[in-house]
Amino acid sequence: MAKKIFLALLILGFLFAGCKEKKTKTYDLKKRSTKTLLKHLKQNEIQATWFSSKASIDFNGNNQSVSLTSNIRMKKDSIIWMNIKKFGFEVGRAMITKDSVFVLSRLTQQYLAKDLNYLKNNFNVSLTFSQLQALLLGNPIYFSDKYKSNIKGNEYRLATNNSDYQVEYFLDGLSYLLTTMIIRDKKEVRDVSVDQSDYKLLPNGKSFSYFRRLDFFTSSSGSITIELDFSKIEIDVPKKTPFSVPDDYERID
Repeated sequence: MAKKIFLALLILGFLFAGCKEKKTKTYDLKKRSTKTLLKHLKQNEIQATWFSSKASIDFNGNNQSVSLTSNIRMKKDSIIWMNIKKFGFEVGRAMITKDSVFVLSRLTQQYLAKDLNYLKNNFNVSLTFSQLQALLLGNPIYFSDKYKSNIKGNEYRLATNNSDYQVEYFLDGLSYLLTTMIIRDKKEVRDVSVDQSDYKLLPNGKSFSYFRRLDFFTSSSGSITIELDFSKIEIDVPKKTPFSVPDDYERID
């Protein structure tokens, strides 16, 4: 079970479901064209060669509740790295590369090394490496030239639908910042929902969502909720991403 908790934290809830109705106060918004809304969505994306932060993580699922802290580091198109701490002590370390997943548990003195398909096969995470990095930054992960738009409550809604996916993005009516992403995988019958809030300006002038609520449900894993509270964000500051396995650690197959 510890292995699954570490892996769930590793992917930061990168597929989270439980599509829910938006409950928002209603006020008059001016109608905007789909082209204009997509332009705002693209303009608000975080562009970073390097990203690092600290994060408080609350994990609830599989009849367990765990609160942890982590240092998270990312290099574009290369690596996602994180350590996991409890009471100030490192209990695990995880790393995702473009084709592999590595997890190290200091509590059980075990480690895991798998290809990226392991996430899909065990956690229903069917995302490319670049999409995982986009989700970490709070960016949209899917674009299409066939979006439709409308107003829902005090937000703008962008939606697209094809034979494989149904995608919805909700943008704040005043700032045009992304508040919710919903991706429905029709073939695998799973929904993805990521709520983003507490936006603050970064030194580069972009707004970053410091708080995320991630919910997902699948028939195999049940309901899982992960809340992430980011702090000490750094953009384009190179960081070390050390990952080595002690000789006496047991490999998990």
